[in-house]
Order: sequence, then C-alpha cells, then structure tokens
Amino acid sequence: YSAILLRKKGYDVTLVERADQLGGLLNSFENEHGDIFDFGTHFIAGTGKPEIDQDVIPASWQNDWNRYENERAANFFQGTLDDKCIFLDSNKLGKDVHDKGLIEILNLLDLKDTSNSKNAKENLEKLYGATLTEKLFQPILTKLYGEEDITKLDRNAQLRFAMRRILVGTPEITKKLKTIPELDSKIGFHHYLEGASSNHQFYPKSGGAGDWIKKFEKTLDGLGVKTIKSTAIESFEVSEKKIKAARLGNGQIINDLDEVVWTIPTHLLLNTLKLEYPKQLPKFRKTIITYFVFDKRPMNQSHFIFCYDPKFLSFRITTYTNWQPDQAEKTNRHRVCIETLTDQSFDTEGLENKLKDELVRMG
Repeated sequence: YSAILLRKKGYDVTLVERADQLGGLLNSFENEHGDIFDFGTHFIAGTGKPEIDQDVIPASWQNDWNRYENERAANFFQGTLDDKCIFLDSNKLGKDVHDKGLIEILNLLDLKDTSNSKNAKENLEKLYGATLTEKLFQPILTKLYGEEDITKLDRNAQLRFAMRRILVGTPEITKKLKTIPELDSKIGFHHYLEGASSNHQFYPKSGGAGDWIKKFEKTLDGLGVKTIKSTAIESFEVSEKKIKAARLGNGQIINDLDEVVWTIPTHLLLNTLKLEYPKQLPKFRKTIITYFVFDKRPMNQSHFIFCYDPKFLSFRITTYTNWQPDQAEKTNRHRVCIETLTDQSFDTEGLENKLKDELVRMG
C-alpha cells in the first residue's frame, strides 16, 4: 500500500523484494494434487477508512472473494472446545479458582497503568491477579514459548497468541462488567458476534490469500511502480544524515532517493546502516506446519481453532473448508493446517498421527 500511496502522490517508486515474488507470508502455494495452502496470514481485511480501503480492498476485487461479517475463531482448553469464542474461559478452572480470580480482578480496578511492568508475570498479575496468572496463563505461555519462568518473557507475551481477554461468569454478568471501562479491555463477550468489529473479512472463493497479492501487483504495474525481485538492499549511501542511494545485492544502485519506506523488522535497517544498538540473542522455537486433506468436512464452522491445552501438540488449526465452503463442496477435499511450536530438539516421528488424534479429540 505504501508504494501505491507514494506513486499516487507523484513519486517514482521502486519496490525491492528479496524473494522471487511479492507478499511474504501473504502468499500461497499449491501441492501436487492442486490443493492450495497459505504460507501465513489467511483472511483479508480492510482498515475501515474508505480512502485507504479503495486501494486495499477495492469493490472490483471483492467480487472474487467470500465475505464474512467476522472471523469465527474457537479455542480448545481444559479438554473442551468452545466454538463460539476465541477467549479463554476461566470458568473451566473450577468454581473456586474462577471466583478467587474474579475477586482479584475486581480488586485491581484502581490499578490503571501497567506500562511499567518488566515481564509477563508482573504484567499479568497487574491485569488479572496472581491466581489466574498461575492457573490460567502460565501453563499456556510455557507451552507456547517453551519457558517455565514467565518472568523471562516480554510483558505482552500473551497478546502474541490472541489472549487479549478472558471469559468470566455468565454472558449476562459479562455484559454488566464490560460497562466498567477498566474491565472492558480485560474480559470478553461469550459469543464471537457480540461486540464484533464492523470491518468485514474476505477470503478468495478459489485459490488462497496470495490472490490478494497478485491483485496488488497488477495495480502496482498499472501505476508504473518498478519492482525488483530476488535481491535485497545491501547498503546505503548516507550524506548529511540523509539516505541518498541504495546498493542492491545484484550490484544495482538506486540513486537520488528522497525517501525510504522500510516495511520489515527495524533491526535489519539498523544493520544495513551499520548502526550500533543493544543486541540480545533471542531464543528461537521450532515451528512445524502440517498440512492435511480429508474427504469429510469439519464438524464445526470455525475458521480457526486455537488449542491452548498444554497437553496437546497442536497450537493453531486452520480449517479451509469454512473459508471456502463452495470450493470444498465441489472438490470434496477438505484442507486443514496445524501449527505446532516445539523445542529445536523435538522428534517429529509419528507427529502426523498424533495431530490427527488431537483433531478427533478436539471435536
């Protein structure tokens, strides 16, 4: 979108892409049987701002897409599937733990600022109290990050895995509690349609999320944006604290730069500029993505299932049939993708059968 916006403002725009195609994780791939899976992001959404959406999701593109009022995400926790809501239900921890946790949340109403929290444990205790931090969040964060001591995790660690709110009490009690501003951001409605965003989500009627990128690329070509693929920016020429030129890995030099729009992680820009900054080697987890095709449709209507149960290997399950019901009905090929986060030493032998068993147990 940055390239489109700048081109419409009259700039000569050159887009540099390290890969051989634009889009990164917004792309899709096709297997030998013609089944299409996405590399990363699935649903397509606008911003709610018409002046942006006319370029991001123009009406002419939407004719090729299925439209959804809201993405439907389920979660599996404490041995049961909740296909009405993505949020963790603290009721599943038992009445004693739930009630104690809710009292602690209410006692924290006067604590409005958590910005000075140093780690995940401290932040969660300020938001939800010690009981739910220990009983609800800690086992899940350990599963996802592979770290028993959650004081070693970033203070917003839970947000990276869709744990933005939790469920407490009943739907009726929740509606009353959410009228209190300090609680509204902590607890969620019990049904995915309640309080849903007015922005719509889309998914191609056939193909995958990469269709969006193909449409973007045609727009860029039509506007005269120059695209250079299969190379990266190797270095910059800097004069008087301004970037004047960029040297690419293929030897090409782009001169007379007025502006650089960097859309990948900032530390890579600092490295390219050879600027010093505090560095800390991150701990990497192994991500395993397993693709299945079944001859029977899923038993629920969810687009995603987040598996928070620490005993399960699965983390996020994508059910393509529920994104493309007509396509699945026509081909009778029901695609499922399962993401697993593990330690680097994890042995993958027998993983497919274990994941299929987990799908059955989740329902």
